[in-house]
Amino acid sequence: MRNHRTLPVRNEAFALLELLLVVVVIGMLLAVWGASLNRVREKTYITLDLANFRQILKASAIYSSDNSDYMAHPTWGWISSGVGPDGWAYITSNQGRLPGLPTAIPSCEGRDVNSAQFTNQLAFFSKGQVTQYLDDGVKTTWCPKDVAYREASHGSRARQLWLARSVKVTSYAWNGTVGGYAGKPLDLNGKTYRVSQFQPSDWLMWEMDESDPFNFNDAADHPEVDEGFSRRHSGQRDWWVTTSNGPRNLSGGAIVGAFGGTAHYVRWPRVWDLRNRRVAAPNEIFNGPEYR
Repeated sequence: MRNHRTLPVRNEAFALLELLLVVVVIGMLLAVWGASLNRVREKTYITLDLANFRQILKASAIYSSDNSDYMAHPTWGWISSGVGPDGWAYITSNQGRLPGLPTAIPSCEGRDVNSAQFTNQLAFFSKGQVTQYLDDGVKTTWCPKDVAYREASHGSRARQLWLARSVKVTSYAWNGTVGGYAGKPLDLNGKTYRVSQFQPSDWLMWEMDESDPFNFNDAADHPEVDEGFSRRHSGQRDWWVTTSNGPRNLSGGAIVGAFGGTAHYVRWPRVWDLRNRRVAAPNEIFNGPEYR
């Protein structure tokens, strides 16, 4: 009679432990892969943003060279009111330059890019002191990550913040010090200071804080009022939940453009120190003749 060897029975508990271990390892690998992908995506956003800033700064230099070294205006004044001088990002009032269009640049609050209001806003944008020189138009003044707001799912907080903006033609803000709106201040009657009156390392422009739609009521930032500074390049989800007026230890940062024509990424703690005068004025934000 042949002897039959009995195969050992596999321990079911051990098999379950192996399965759980595989699941944990896969989860860890996915987490590492996801973090790596976010970092790569963020670097891409920053690279594109830097390219945008350099084009805008180059266009700003063209404007100034044609206007005896005077800077383009910060585009101060409430949207749709027609009040305030023409600025870097758009003309505020029509004055016959755009036949058949509204007398003042319209508000896009509650409207998206498929609206007549946005189409008209683009027309005013095309005549801006700086934006008239941009070959790619609004693509140059939109942060590529900020555009994700527009593409966010309906009903999401990000989508709501985007729709609530009055100005949708730019993600960036001009420093109000250019027009004498901060510091002493001095009424320049719609005029501006010369480029040579600022330090090359002083900040002319930066990315606006998208956590508050009010910051997009024009295309300028009043540093004394602190209308916000974006932290969108944090590589994190929902980075906008905490506003830029928060504590110093928040993550993220944004791109800034200097009067000297350079652009670079700045982390939030540095912005906080400047805003709160841990670095005494004049500094990169509180700059120009009004702080001397």
